[in-house]
Amino acid sequence: MSSLWKSLRHQLEWLGVSLLAWLIPRLPRPMAVQFGRAAGALAAHLDFPGRRVALSNLEAVFGDRFSPAERARITRESYQQFTGTMIDLFWNPRLNAENYRRLIEFQGWDEFCRTIGPTGPCIIAACHYGNFEWFSLAAGYAGLVATIVSQEFKNPKLDSIFQRLREQSGHRFVQREGAIVKLYRNLRRGGTAA
Repeated sequence: MSSLWKSLRHQLEWLGVSLLAWLIPRLPRPMAVQFGRAAGALAAHLDFPGRRVALSNLEAVFGDRFSPAERARITRESYQQFTGTMIDLFWNPRLNAENYRRLIEFQGWDEFCRTIGPTGPCIIAACHYGNFEWFSLAAGYAGLVATIVSQEFKNPKLDSIFQRLREQSGHRFVQREGAIVKLYRNLRRGGTAA
């Protein structure tokens, strides 16, 4: 890819993401949810290569268990789940330590606090399943503040936007390079790593 096109593409991506980061927190919650669902359905329709891989994977794993229409529905809903999670990440500025529990429900949190506690040194491995962005945010507001390793974007202009959104409940995000040393030091100080 030519460097001019790459530079232009990165700038356009930054503008689009910046617009979303400005617009989404201004939407009422039901409208943000609907926007995420619509964006996911559109992405599932327009992302030909990704949709083809998803449909092929479903067929490989489940064989004839699902009809082609059911595989298409599962694929669309997967896209909608992911875009909904990303829209929720952009909606993060509307959440704070006082109101997050009205929208985010923890299951097993009391057991976690009783056995490990949000203050112990611990390592957390989180699956990117469901709304993983809000789990991280809510955990921070609930007192489980962590040093978290994050994947850098191919477009470095986007890193600071996502880092700001993800750190709002007190987490500290570190890039993958040199992360193991930072996580180790944090654990030695009694912190949490994810």
